[in-house]
Amino acid sequence: MVTSLEKLWQEKVVPGNVAGVIEVDDREQEARKLDYYQELLYHSGVDPSGSILELASGSISLGQLFEGVVAVDIDPDSIRDVHRQGIDGVIATIENLPFAEKSFDYVIAFNPPLKVKVESSDDDICQIIFDRDYERRMIDMALKLAKGKVLIVSYHIAQHPPYMDRVEKRAVQPYHYVVYKAGNFNNN
Repeated sequence: MVTSLEKLWQEKVVPGNVAGVIEVDDREQEARKLDYYQELLYHSGVDPSGSILELASGSISLGQLFEGVVAVDIDPDSIRDVHRQGIDGVIATIENLPFAEKSFDYVIAFNPPLKVKVESSDDDICQIIFDRDYERRMIDMALKLAKGKVLIVSYHIAQHPPYMDRVEKRAVQPYHYVVYKAGNFNNN
């Protein structure tokens, strides 16, 4: 008897591909991701009207849902993809963004990259340590560039958000996000 998982595997595996790469309908994946974005925006209470800076955008950008989006990603292919969709995009790291202070009404990051280091002990136990300084620098930059709100969608940051005094809203179940109120803020 063939299970549903085996049937899916048989239908989706690229014939002749020994690595077992599954083909995914790109349009379906894009639609799901955009639905996810809308759902998170609704639940977070962020109604992004105005200019939006999207950090770590990838190839599927909020610019497909809203006007006034500038997508930022370190991957040139992702930025090329958003340009093909008529969305402004910039190749940059989150720590070195080429924008003036308070340039955007909103700064939004869906699952931004986090820096970690893995340490192992003599008894073969590995420990993953998140770089909290990097998280603060990323949020510092977002708060510096936003006039209104900053939305960071991240399991880890939602669990342990820096700058709790600036948190407007936070959720850890079933969504994982933090909404910060921008404005005059000196993080030093």
